[in-house]
Amino acid sequence: MPTVPGAVGAFRRSALPAAGGVGEETLAEDTGRTMALCRAGRRVVYEEKAEAWTEAWTEAWTEAPSRR
Repeated sequence: MPTVPGAVGAFRRSALPAAGGVGEETLAEDTGRTMALCRAGRRVVYEEKAEAWTEAWTEAWTEAPSRR
């Protein structure tokens, strides 16, 4: 089953209620939401022309160990 990655995924708002909405009690909401949509009879598809951007702080690799 393909998983819609959270940072660059898009969902039809109308499909989310049938999949239980957007929960707050999960560590892998992208995978959980994808599985719930499939159980609700929805399809998960790949859109080749889609574009998405995400951001990370510039010190992510140098400061990450000190943030634990």
